[in-house]
Amino acid sequence: MIETFLLISVAVYLIISSINDIRFRFVHDYTTYSFGVLFILLRILLIFETNDAANFLNLLFFAVPVLIVSLVLYKIGWWGGGDAKMITALAIAIPFLSTDAIVPFSTTGLKIPFFFNFITNTLIGGLLFGLIYSFILAVKKRKEINKVLTPVDLVIVILLFGTSIVLFFFDKLYKIFSLILFFIPISYLVRKVENIIQTVDKSVKSLEPGDWIFNDIKVGKITVKKTPTGLSKDDIKILQKSKLKTIKIRDGIPFVPSFLIGLILAVFYGNVLINFLEALLFA
Repeated sequence: MIETFLLISVAVYLIISSINDIRFRFVHDYTTYSFGVLFILLRILLIFETNDAANFLNLLFFAVPVLIVSLVLYKIGWWGGGDAKMITALAIAIPFLSTDAIVPFSTTGLKIPFFFNFITNTLIGGLLFGLIYSFILAVKKRKEINKVLTPVDLVIVILLFGTSIVLFFFDKLYKIFSLILFFIPISYLVRKVENIIQTVDKSVKSLEPGDWIFNDIKVGKITVKKTPTGLSKDDIKILQKSKLKTIKIRDGIPFVPSFLIGLILAVFYGNVLINFLEALLFA
C-alpha cells in the first residue's frame, strides 16, 4: 500500500514539475525539497510495513550512489543543480524492485527491476516527446526552415523512410533494422534545423539562471562563458550591466515530461522496449 502511495506521490510531483518545465524551463527547488521529504518519510514507512531489510538496502545501496553520481556530474558541469536534485529524489521514491502487484513486468513474466523499466521508458518517452515538440516548433518556424532544407535533403529522407517501410515487411530481424533505420532521417532533419527551432531572442532584463547562450559573450574585459549548466546569477548581472538589449539563447526541449511518460508506461505496461521486442521476435 505504501509503495502505491509512493508512486502516486511521484506522479503528482512529476505532473507539477512537467508543467513548470514546459512553461518556465525549470523546476522550483521548493517543489523538489518538499516532495523529497515526503518520499523519504514514505520510504521509511514502507520499510516498517514490509518488515523487509531489502527495502532499506535498496535505499542505501541505490539512492545514495545516485546522489553521489549526481553531485559529481553537477560539480563537473554536466548537470544543473535542479537535475541532480530531481534524479536523487526519484531514486529515493521509485522502487528498484517493486513489491506491489499493480506494477507489471514483461509480457513473458520476466521480473525486471522497476527502476530499469522507468529509465528505459523515460528514454523512449523523451524521444517521442522531443520529436512531437520539435515538430510543433518546426511548424511555427517553417519559413526559416524552408530556407535551410534543400531538395537533396528531401530526397535522402524519402529514400530512407521508403527503405525502412519496405524492410518492415520482411523477416523479424529486418523489422528491427527497419525501426532503427526509420529514426535516421528523423535525426538527420532534427540536426539540420535544431539551431532554428531551439533559438530565441531574449531580453537581457528577462534572463534567468540556467538560460543557455549559444556562444561566449564578451562584455568589456569580462567573458561570459557558455556552460552546460547555463547562465549563473553573476553572469546575468554582468550582462544586464552591459549595453546589450537582447541575446540569442537555446530554448531547449523540456525533459521532465519524459520522466512522467516513463513512470506511466512503467506502471501500466512494464518495460515497453522489452515487451515490444518480445512481441516482435517471439510472437
